[in-house]
Amino acid sequence: MTTQHDNVREMTLLYVEDDAIARELVSTELSKRYQWMRLLLATDGAAGLELYQIHHPEIVLTDIKMPVMNGLRMAEAIRLINRDAYLIALSAHSDTNRLIDAFEIGFNNYLLKPLHFGKLFKALDAGIEALCLKQEIKTRDEHIRSNEEQLRLANEYLEQRVAERTEALTRANDLLRREITERRQTEMELIRALEAAKVANHAKSRFLANMSHELRTPMNGVLGMIQLARYGPLDAKQLEYLNAAQGSGHALIRILSDILDLSSIEARNLSLLNEQFSLRRCLADTVGLMKSEVIRKALRLVSLVADDVPETVVGDQVRLRQVLTNLLGNAVKFTVQGTVTVEVMTDPHGLIFMVTDTGIGIPADKQESIFTPFSQGDESNSRRYGGAGLGLAICKKLVTLMGGTLTLESVEGRGSTFSFTLPLRNQCNAEIFNNEYSAVM
Repeated sequence: MTTQHDNVREMTLLYVEDDAIARELVSTELSKRYQWMRLLLATDGAAGLELYQIHHPEIVLTDIKMPVMNGLRMAEAIRLINRDAYLIALSAHSDTNRLIDAFEIGFNNYLLKPLHFGKLFKALDAGIEALCLKQEIKTRDEHIRSNEEQLRLANEYLEQRVAERTEALTRANDLLRREITERRQTEMELIRALEAAKVANHAKSRFLANMSHELRTPMNGVLGMIQLARYGPLDAKQLEYLNAAQGSGHALIRILSDILDLSSIEARNLSLLNEQFSLRRCLADTVGLMKSEVIRKALRLVSLVADDVPETVVGDQVRLRQVLTNLLGNAVKFTVQGTVTVEVMTDPHGLIFMVTDTGIGIPADKQESIFTPFSQGDESNSRRYGGAGLGLAICKKLVTLMGGTLTLESVEGRGSTFSFTLPLRNQCNAEIFNNEYSAVM
């Protein structure tokens, strides 16, 4: 302990931290260094404020971001009780506005996470010294009332200490101003970098769209020639070769279509239709596309539509079918045995669509990345099952454009459920909308 004051043994420190590991680690180090100090622990701002009202600790060390009540709100309440408590803020964010808010509320110091114990002990030592000085000043004031000489000496002492503190605060303010200026410069650089990235992304999207168009034209010609060749006299082997070529050509066309859709969405050039259609027929047609593959793999495909789902709705049937086709196609592709189920039910915000399978599932650490273009849950899957890793990325973007959110629940080895809610309107409510609108990401 670096301070020379005798009354430090009477102090209490309140440490408020919602992270159990951090709370245990820091409290252990505090107990080792400040064995003379009583240590109180709380898991959130509300519990910390309750302990403060009971014990009135001299020093409060608190995290800023916590559930129930955050550190800033707790500090405001403490300042209403005691203006002299020494408050130290802890935060993982170096946001300038948050730093200013903390000092405006009345924090005496601000430390960034992860904590450096040397800096923490230095801040606590400074707080202890400041509190001790305040206590000393109070004691001297009591003596001053009865002794003019003590008053003179105390005034000289206070003037010296105030000068030192003023100098220290001036240095701290200068340092803070420099930090704020540097951070503002950094923010401007980040904004410029973001704008440059947007320009590059737009150029990439235009390039992909142009290349997709350019590649589709000769590929359509190749597929046309293959189809014509199938009408001629062929033996079984030649027909097998042509079928394989035709299948590969259609797969390439689908990939090019996915790339074109993805580039259109990213370039914000994709328009959504607002038209009336039969939801049950749309679902039946989509499920029908999977019939041959389901029969080939001996799977069970179930389609469930709740009774209160309207017969006709207004929205973009083509894009809805595209999303459902992708999700059902993936479910069938990655299910070796069992059932694939598609369900539609009502919700206060629209209609809920759920596609569930009993397939291979997706590892927990891959569940976010599968929505990234050209990414799959496991690289070995791309070799075993095929695909370019574009389908789910396009589904997520299309669902977002249609006003919904695509979510995933999956357990590896047991299957997956993809669900989304769309604000599809029935025929009665459709008249208040335009027949077509431009989608905005």
